[in-house]
Amino acid sequence: MKDSWEEFEVFYNEKKEPPKPVVQPEVKEQKPVPQEITPSPSDSTKTINHQPERLKKTPKKEPQPRPAEPTENFGRAWLDFDFYGTNTRTFLPGNLPDIKQIDEENIRSYFIKASNLVAVTDLVRELKETQKRMRLNDWGYYKLVEQTSKMIASSANRQTLFSWVVLLKSGFNVKAGYTKNDIYLMLPAHEEIFSSYFLNVDGTPYYIQTDSGKNDPLPRIKVHRANYPENSAFSLRIHELPLVGNNPVKKKLYYNKDTLQFNSNKWLADYYNDYPLCDMAVYFSAPLSNEVLKPLSTYFNKTFQGKTDRKKVALLLNFVQNAFAYKTDGDQFGREKYFFPDEVFYYPFSDCEDRSVLFAKLVNHFTHYNCIGLDFPGHVNTAIAFDEETDGTTIEFKGKKYTICDPTYGNAPVGYLDARYEKFQPGIIIFDN
Repeated sequence: MKDSWEEFEVFYNEKKEPPKPVVQPEVKEQKPVPQEITPSPSDSTKTINHQPERLKKTPKKEPQPRPAEPTENFGRAWLDFDFYGTNTRTFLPGNLPDIKQIDEENIRSYFIKASNLVAVTDLVRELKETQKRMRLNDWGYYKLVEQTSKMIASSANRQTLFSWVVLLKSGFNVKAGYTKNDIYLMLPAHEEIFSSYFLNVDGTPYYIQTDSGKNDPLPRIKVHRANYPENSAFSLRIHELPLVGNNPVKKKLYYNKDTLQFNSNKWLADYYNDYPLCDMAVYFSAPLSNEVLKPLSTYFNKTFQGKTDRKKVALLLNFVQNAFAYKTDGDQFGREKYFFPDEVFYYPFSDCEDRSVLFAKLVNHFTHYNCIGLDFPGHVNTAIAFDEETDGTTIEFKGKKYTICDPTYGNAPVGYLDARYEKFQPGIIIFDN
């Protein structure tokens, strides 16, 4: 680390989307036209932007630190705090080093002193136990470390340094960098992160953790180039739901003449809201919670009696098209926001990618069919590998024929694709079923 510091240019990875329909589109022609479209030559949604826009320097606002409130227990100070509705406890390491000047020598000195403290090693073990107990993925663990650092360290720069040391000791190949007044934490990730600043080190993007947005650009940052080969990048995939606290919010859906009641978990919604905008495959892969699956299963198991899986798909498609109110992310949030499947039931509105994520999860849960996502310019929908020939638009992928299913266009039948997308080659979104 001593001789590996180098200055890097910072870029902003913006997810540019063509405008979406302001009002949910409806289908008047019910009979789909048989045709075949071609997938994009790239089968992966991971495309790192290596030629992003150059950015200019502006001052960065430092967030206010949150003081720790330790309690004494057997001679050791413990930290009790709330982590997404879950009471979490870890101890407060003593004798943490200070940093009075921001430069490579002082940052290196901080790392050596802090990483060699037995108390820091013990803290990492405690945090890892919490991660296991709460079933947190890599991103959830990062948020746990971030919140712990805010309670332990007294300034934003000290919080960043402490998070850096803890994450390195936890097995992640993170980096620290600095400017004249600020220290930054940078995370390597297996999936692409959008609406975020990043820099490239030897071809690997490192995403900069900062509150600065596109209109608050960052200057060039001096970063240690040295790697920790045994450490890994972060994965944003969610293979099992985190065991966050339960704060039920009653929700109702009206479909046909039926009313479906759900208890959406606000703490889970808050956890998802803190997620970075990333590859669509991350959202398609996330599981549905039991709070949502149970009432859905009660409703559909009765509705599906005597129905083939092919008919079940048509019913699920119509349900997703008509049970949820439509609004674009720009109108609802003022920004692009992809939903995890549970979020479709929590927020009052959803758009195309949100409905496609939910529909794919429902197809995987209630039928035996394989489903893929299709990423068109300004529109996301799905396609299903049926066992039998179906009418409408199809796409061949890895030797299988998939039939288009669009969960956004109101009353669109299986096989329907709006004419405006026929000329495009969609990207294929592969996800964990």
